[in-house]
Amino acid sequence: YYLQATTTPSTTMPTMTATTTTTPLSHITKGDSLLIDGLYDAAIENYTTAICLTDTTTTTSSRAKKSSTNDSSNDDTTTTTTTDEDNKVLLLLRFRSFTHRSEAYLSKLKYSHAYNDARAALALMDEDNSTTPPPSLSSSSLLLLLPNKLRHGELALAHDRIARSSMGLFHSNMGIAARGKNGRVAFVKLMQGQMMEEGAEEMREEARRHWERALELVEEISSGGGGDTTAAALVSKYRNKLAQLDNDGGEQLDNDDT
Repeated sequence: YYLQATTTPSTTMPTMTATTTTTPLSHITKGDSLLIDGLYDAAIENYTTAICLTDTTTTTSSRAKKSSTNDSSNDDTTTTTTTDEDNKVLLLLRFRSFTHRSEAYLSKLKYSHAYNDARAALALMDEDNSTTPPPSLSSSSLLLLLPNKLRHGELALAHDRIARSSMGLFHSNMGIAARGKNGRVAFVKLMQGQMMEEGAEEMREEARRHWERALELVEEISSGGGGDTTAAALVSKYRNKLAQLDNDGGEQLDNDDT
C-alpha cells in the first residue's frame, strides 16, 4: 500500500496589517469622493475633521503639552518642529477644507453654513476685508505665501460659493442679523416691509460683489493665455450670473451649480 499525502488548501486569508494615517489631505480627498457620490453629511464630517487638524492653535498647544511632559535629561527625547513650509501647506489645506465644505452645505441647501465657510476660506486669502481671520491662523495672506499652489480658478470658486449662498439666503428671505468678531455672520428671517426689502437687497448685492470678484479673477487667468478652457468656461458662467442679476433680480440656484 502506498500512502498519498494530501494537502488541504487553507480557507483563511492571510492577515494584512495596514497603518492608517489620518491627515488633513486624506480627509479632504475622502470628503471630495463622498461629495461627488451625494453623501453630503459624510463629506461634511471629513471636511470638518480636516479643519480641526489644520487648526494651528490646537496643533501648537498639543506639541507644547507633549514637550512639557518629556524628560529633558533623556537623550532619546525628540522635538517636533513645524517649518514655514509645513505652515504653508496647513493653510492651503485649511482653505480647501472650508471651501469644499461650503460646497457640501450648498448641496444640502444650508446657505448660512455655506456662506460662513466660504467667508472663512476667503479670510485666509485676505480676499474679504470685512472678514477678520480667526486668531488661530497666520496673519499672512495665503495668496502671498502660496502663489503657485492654488489651482486655476480655485479662488474664484470660493467667491462663487459665497455668491450662491447669498442668493440662496435672498430667496429664503434671510438677512444679516449680526457679524461676529471672528468673521462669522448670523442670519435672521426677514419680516414683511421695508426691512425685508433692504435685507434682501443686501444679500443680492453681496452675491453681485462676489461674482464680480470671481469674474475678475478668472479673466486675469484667461487673459494670460495658455488655452485654459476651465478659466474660459468660468468667465462665461460668471458673466451669465451677473446678467441674470441685472435682468430679473436674481435667479434660483441652478442644478449644475456644484
